[in-house]
Amino acid sequence: MEIKNMKCRKCGAQLGPEMKYCPRCGQPVQPEQKTQPQRRKEGMPPKPVGTRVASGRLKTTLVIVVLVLIAGGVGAAALLFQNHQYQSAIDIGNRNLDQKAYTAAQTSFKEAVKMNNRRVEGYEGLAAAALAKGQPEAADRYLEQAKQRKETDYGKALQAKSAAVQNKDSEAKTLLTEVSIAANIDRRTAVAGGQAAKKIGELRLGEQIVKHGIKAAKSKSDLKRLYRELIDLYISEGRSNSTVSKLIDQAAQATGDTDMLKLKKQLLVSRPSFASNPGSYSIGFKLAIKSGHKTDTLYYTTDGTAPTKKSNVYTAAIELPPGTTTIRVVAYNASGRKGTVLNGVYTVSALAAPKAQDWQDTKIQDMDGISFSWNAVDGADGYEVAITKTKDDDTEAVRPVNWNDTTTSVAVYVNDSGCTVKGKVRAYIKIGGKRYYSDWSNEISRDL
Repeated sequence: MEIKNMKCRKCGAQLGPEMKYCPRCGQPVQPEQKTQPQRRKEGMPPKPVGTRVASGRLKTTLVIVVLVLIAGGVGAAALLFQNHQYQSAIDIGNRNLDQKAYTAAQTSFKEAVKMNNRRVEGYEGLAAAALAKGQPEAADRYLEQAKQRKETDYGKALQAKSAAVQNKDSEAKTLLTEVSIAANIDRRTAVAGGQAAKKIGELRLGEQIVKHGIKAAKSKSDLKRLYRELIDLYISEGRSNSTVSKLIDQAAQATGDTDMLKLKKQLLVSRPSFASNPGSYSIGFKLAIKSGHKTDTLYYTTDGTAPTKKSNVYTAAIELPPGTTTIRVVAYNASGRKGTVLNGVYTVSALAAPKAQDWQDTKIQDMDGISFSWNAVDGADGYEVAITKTKDDDTEAVRPVNWNDTTTSVAVYVNDSGCTVKGKVRAYIKIGGKRYYSDWSNEISRDL
């Protein structure tokens, strides 16, 4: 093999022809081999031109795509975190509302609005807290901000509640009607709507809204709150004890909370009863009334009118006057709920009329006089006498001497002649500061 102008690959010394080792470093001489062009195998396609350039562009594109995806993932994660924080603030605010911690609720809802002022929940929560604190004007401002973002059924219910508080009954009713036909009513919407309806006296409309909420409720706690609101509406409407009792049974079964049955004692008014059946009784009869529950307050009338809280309060047995009396009694329980009216008709016999004895001569402080007496009447508190003197067709009343109206005799002076003295007596019983009299006795006469 001929070697021309070759140099040692190790030290770079000039090599002569036919040298096998480098004279300087002793490195074996390796002849330069000529490269042979590669032959393409038959059936193989030719190598594309510019493959390296295209491959580089592809890598760049892939890097960009990866970076975009990473950036997008980071952004999505940040958004998810923000939404989580927002919802957490809303949830805390709602829990505070349920616990009647209204100032704390406002703080949570304000934080939610700072996180995202484009959403409606924070403003509605602030409105609900303001209404709970008796601030309808502030609630209206928050509700207007909420409405600018999105109009919701909850917002309408809160608007109705605010209108009701401000005596805008027509506006409240219009809003409640819209809420009542909504496809899906959550617990807060239903409760706010029910409370607004109760305020303006549209109880049936309130029942409709709350019942829609019950159908859509997804938790036992929501069901419990909704049934409690419905029970209040039934009571406000004056539903009977049996109807309210059935609803309480239904609520206990639906919620699985048997403690709700305790509402019967708290809300239902037990019917009072008469200790003595209606009928006829002797003079001096006292009517006792039994309360259905020891915490109930009884009110009664004796003139047949319907009893109210302005009527007589029952504290002890009622002494009925002679004659026929219609007693009407109603109970109010501790929560102010009114029960059904109890009626009774009682007839009490009148006092028996006393029987007067003839006039008798007597001495009154060593002066001449006359007196008459009568029998004691059972049940009488006292007596009233009527004594007259007639002379020459002129009649005048005569006053008894030192007379006590609880005694059964009376005396008058005899200081005239040629006259006629007449006397009679009747018994009385005093009830409620009023006197009830027997018939007059027989009249006795004495000519002087």
